[in-house]
Amino acid sequence: MEALGRIVPQLWSIFTVLVLFYYIFAVMFTSLFKHATLSNDYFTRLDTTMLTLVQIMTMVNWAAISRELAGEYDWAPLLVNLFLCISGYVFLNL
Repeated sequence: MEALGRIVPQLWSIFTVLVLFYYIFAVMFTSLFKHATLSNDYFTRLDTTMLTLVQIMTMVNWAAISRELAGEYDWAPLLVNLFLCISGYVFLNL
């Protein structure tokens, strides 16, 4: 219990970085992709974008979202892959 109590501040700081990272990418994805015509409204509002980013980070059907975005914007899969790599790295450190 003492060891767990000592690592809580480090976990909190990494969690704060993860939340900040999510917010930055959510604002960026919402502003870039809110007018894309996709099968679902993945990026129309900030809350749906954050939910979509959680879906991408956990790799649940993320390839379909990336392919659908690639139909609209050729460069969109690069952003999705960048988000996936960075979020995986930060979450692994958590």
